[in-house]
Amino acid sequence: MHMAPLSFLLLLIWICTSAILTVSAEFVNITIDDYYRDALFEYFIYSPSGAWTAAMRPGEVTYNTWHQTNVTKDPTVTPSEVKATVTFTGSSVYVFGVLASTSSTQLRFRLNGTALSDNFTFSAQPGPTTYSYNQLLYANESLPEATHRLDILNGDVEGGAGSLLVVDYLVYTRNTDIDPLPSP
Repeated sequence: MHMAPLSFLLLLIWICTSAILTVSAEFVNITIDDYYRDALFEYFIYSPSGAWTAAMRPGEVTYNTWHQTNVTKDPTVTPSEVKATVTFTGSSVYVFGVLASTSSTQLRFRLNGTALSDNFTFSAQPGPTTYSYNQLLYANESLPEATHRLDILNGDVEGGAGSLLVVDYLVYTRNTDIDPLPSP
């Protein structure tokens, strides 16, 4: 088969361009604040709603707000479903919160309905209360690029132990070549 030089050149350009575009995926980090939605209208859902309060902390937390819930220590009470839930499309996720030095935090996580083994525990310290901001509560960098649902559950699985959960924000990574961001 004989190919005209111009046709061959155009075919070669198309092959090279396709190879470059295939290799150069663009990943972006997107933040979902505890209070505000992200650019794709993803947001946290807090349940039960009566167990959560919002607080303002200007200059100390992302967009000046956090959401918190406190599960009290009571050995007669079984663990409830006090949780923050968020749905996102991406390949990694990072959850950030605030730790209070005099309050314990015990968190469990579910991804797409499956309980995860990487729980988070912080033990209370004696003394005056100090706050640690931008604390990484959960990270997963090995997700398939897909839509995921993450549940952040407050309290240990046996119940009874007190636990303070303060949610500030979540960051997820999205491949815009697979799932482009909508135009403004």
